[in-house]
Amino acid sequence: MAENTILLDHGSGGLASQELISGLFLKHLDSPILKGLEDSAVIDNQPGRLVFTTDSYVVDPIFFPGGDIGKLAVHGTINDLAMRGGRPLCLSLALILEEGLALDELEKIIISIAEAAAESGDGGRIVVALLEKRQSRRRGYSVGHHGRSRHHHHDPARRHCP
Repeated sequence: MAENTILLDHGSGGLASQELISGLFLKHLDSPILKGLEDSAVIDNQPGRLVFTTDSYVVDPIFFPGGDIGKLAVHGTINDLAMRGGRPLCLSLALILEEGLALDELEKIIISIAEAAAESGDGGRIVVALLEKRQSRRRGYSVGHHGRSRHHHHDPARRHCP
């Protein structure tokens, strides 16, 4: 397979993933938190209640009149927040990349994600980028309080999200 396409190794979480994120994603998604290349992000608490959502999009074709999968993912997820009265603080980005996807197409999508995030009012803060292999079936998103273990929480009724 050509060097200018996605390989299964890009979804391994290893060196190829880090090189892709460092070389392509960080080029367009300027976030100090993302630059740490961690699997999770620590975000300072904000006053009030937290509104959290996650969404997944599979569309064919990935480029369509008026947009692409990148814009759809950002605006669709932010719309879900707005429907619950939330405003975006930051976005978590997870991509399931098909082997053989051209890197120039991926870059167009990343640029679109960056533009949509900047338009959203959150300053384009993408805090976590996760790449998965196309065959991967795992999904998991979570929010937690930094420095608190569930076992040390004082109110047993509030151990899990409502």
